Amino acid sequence: MKGKFLFTSLLALVLGLGWSLAQAQVIITPLGSNTGNSCGNDRAIVLEDPNGTRILWDPGRTVAGGGDTRLGDIDGMVLSSVHSDHIGVGRIEFTPGAPSECSGFARVATPESNFAEIMVAKDPKVRVGGEMRDFLREKATNLDADFNRRLVDTLRHGGTADIGGVKVAIIAAHHSNGIPLDIVSGDLADVLDPDGLVPYVGPENGVVLTFTNGLAVYLSGDTGQTSDMKYVVRNFYNAKVAIVNCGDKFSMGPLECAFAV
Repeated sequence: MKGKFLFTSLLALVLGLGWSLAQAQVIITPLGSNTGNSCGNDRAIVLEDPNGTRILWDPGRTVAGGGDTRLGDIDGMVLSSVHSDHIGVGRIEFTPGAPSECSGFARVATPESNFAEIMVAKDPKVRVGGEMRDFLREKATNLDADFNRRLVDTLRHGGTADIGGVKVAIIAAHHSNGIPLDIVSGDLADVLDPDGLVPYVGPENGVVLTFTNGLAVYLSGDTGQTSDMKYVVRNFYNAKVAIVNCGDKFSMGPLECAFAV
């Protein structure tokens, strides 16, 4: 959603262990629309395990589809919600080059979503909460009838999935999860649009990724404060790094983020 982004000055505080995490051998790389800057439209992050497993979180609109050269091999994908800035309604046209100012970006249409385009190109394991699984399967199959639908599976609260040795756990988030009508197929969009309604695919989520060296990283997604941040993320999973979304309208504001951290 507009007006919020996770890479703020707060993030430097959140990532007090160090953005490079050299000692832990986990590489965390944001993929934004302007190389070298963290801009308001950026959501995508690649997290790489010491064993080489690469997980893509929320590609949004600032990854140039499956052909973005920054992606490399992608072994797993995780999505917080189907909102346009997370699933990717529209995307940049090409991999950004030299650093530039945050001045917006050219966008090409993604009727099946940027997330689905990357799924088809990279054949990763995909783990999502709510009712997002079947929706994403259909989006990918619309792009490629031979897409292996079994790569996309449901993961709900309390369960854990393994992607190349990285443990993925879904974490509760307080937000919403309506599908933008831009990527709704058939006549359904025409039926819902006059009343300002959208289809719903169950609850949104954050995740905790636990890497093979024991490091646990929490990605909040869009959310308000939850008690799970203390009792599940901290006390159970013992997360040492948190990347939190702050915006003060569509998610936690800066004071709420600081308290949560």
